[in-house]
Amino acid sequence: MSGILYRRGNGAWISPTDSGYASEDQLQAMISEFPELLPGVSSDSFVCREFNTDSGPIDNVIINSKDGSITLVECKLARNPEVRRKIIGQIIDYAASISKLSFEEFHQRWRDRGGSDLTSVETAKGPLSLGVTTNLEGARFTLLLAVDEINEPLKDMVI
Repeated sequence: MSGILYRRGNGAWISPTDSGYASEDQLQAMISEFPELLPGVSSDSFVCREFNTDSGPIDNVIINSKDGSITLVECKLARNPEVRRKIIGQIIDYAASISKLSFEEFHQRWRDRGGSDLTSVETAKGPLSLGVTTNLEGARFTLLLAVDEINEPLKDMVI
């Protein structure tokens, strides 16, 4: 059984299902709808699912609306045989691919996946696009692994 409950505002509490997540897509959708469930991510962040890179699609890319910081999220279910080694390699490969993109290329891929127009957002520090550009150029990303269960082999690799 999944150990997470979530809700929007004062709405009803929701649990994925009694037996955990039916698919990685369900986990991705929950993160997209409730990014604040992740450490260091606020509810007013911008989220894009299946962001296309030269290394394949990143499950969730999150842009912090206050400073343009970028979080990359790779989702896996414990029953997936790739949960152990491949998840680590995938997220590092995705980060390397994104670090090669200019803001214009990043923004076009973001918009192609239905993401908000990042050029029209202002922050206390100026345009959001400036923060995103700075983080892309410096290859500064937070990498998160979202799994339904941390089994011992995965725990040994990441802790």
